[in-house]
Amino acid sequence: MIRDVHVYDLILSALSKDNKPLNITEISEKSGINRHKVARNLDALEILGKVRKIEIGNAKKYYLAKSIPSSSLFDISSDLIIIIDSNHIVQYINNSAQKFLDRNNIPIIGEPLENLSLDFFSTPDVLKGLTTFSPDKIFRQEFEYQRDGQIRWYSFQIMGISIKNGNHYIALVAEDITSKKQIEVALFENEQKYRSIFDAEADALIIYETDSGKITDVNFAAVSTYGYEYDEFLNQNYYSLFIEKEDLHASYSHITRYQSHKRENGIIFPVEIKNSTFPLNNIQYSLAAVRDVTLRKKLEGEIREKENFVNNIINSVDYEICILDQNGIIISVNQPWKDFALSNPPVDSFFMSVGIILRCVNVQLVRIMRVLFHLHMEFVQ
Repeated sequence: MIRDVHVYDLILSALSKDNKPLNITEISEKSGINRHKVARNLDALEILGKVRKIEIGNAKKYYLAKSIPSSSLFDISSDLIIIIDSNHIVQYINNSAQKFLDRNNIPIIGEPLENLSLDFFSTPDVLKGLTTFSPDKIFRQEFEYQRDGQIRWYSFQIMGISIKNGNHYIALVAEDITSKKQIEVALFENEQKYRSIFDAEADALIIYETDSGKITDVNFAAVSTYGYEYDEFLNQNYYSLFIEKEDLHASYSHITRYQSHKRENGIIFPVEIKNSTFPLNNIQYSLAAVRDVTLRKKLEGEIREKENFVNNIINSVDYEICILDQNGIIISVNQPWKDFALSNPPVDSFFMSVGIILRCVNVQLVRIMRVLFHLHMEFVQ
């Protein structure tokens, strides 16, 4: 078994043979040590300060501490990098920037940046940023760039760096953030679609954290129904809207319930509620669809009053009375009629209909039935 000290020497020797950072597989091949042992010992060497690690996406590369020229470190980056001194003289341009600018045959190193035309490295905003630059502040800017009919987005930074025996320089770094911007645009568009659908719903929609009741979003209908401004609503607790205390441990998902809620002005009103739940970022949320049923409850009360009025009239008459709808179907009878029907059971539905008609022909009842029929039609309509 190879001793750890000897493993260290083999790894350090492999790194010293290349003037560039190496990944674990490359170190394994050059040192003759399996990848797992290399990875384990690289961690130890990093702690000891013998090697340094660079992470590029999911890839990890290693180099000897204080042995790799700065230019090699810059060249492994996909960012576009130009290094200038305090007089804005170009000291270095990495491979990515060289390829992007396509200036292989034109001298750049040693030239003043202001005298070069280097796309967005030489824009008025960048040059202005350089004139106001200070090492303790980083200049940042995002911009859209079009080339060959394609639009891309870049994040541009001007920052101070220290390389080459502690000398101070200025780094101009452009990072391609097109993918990030595309994701942001897609998220924004999806959010706009969600918001349009959310706000178009006639019912009040309230999204809240199921356990705490903290309200995180509401639609226009909720603002209109309860009387709170949008920002005020987000400071409310969903459970405080109830007049009767809610059982926080009960599951009301997909169950229609009837409760009483309170508006911002203190007025209590009846509501119909349907809840659904969903998880997001390890938090359980609920969506409450709340419908104001004040008008429905009022109409139901009026219908009940009219029904009671009609029933009181027909029950106060000693004659047998029945009320038929427009199709001749019995919809209401008084007690004398019930007694009559029980004492004279019909042979079949035909004779029942004939009996009803003959009984209703009584001249003294016709007038009453007309009145009752009109009263019935009034409350039905």
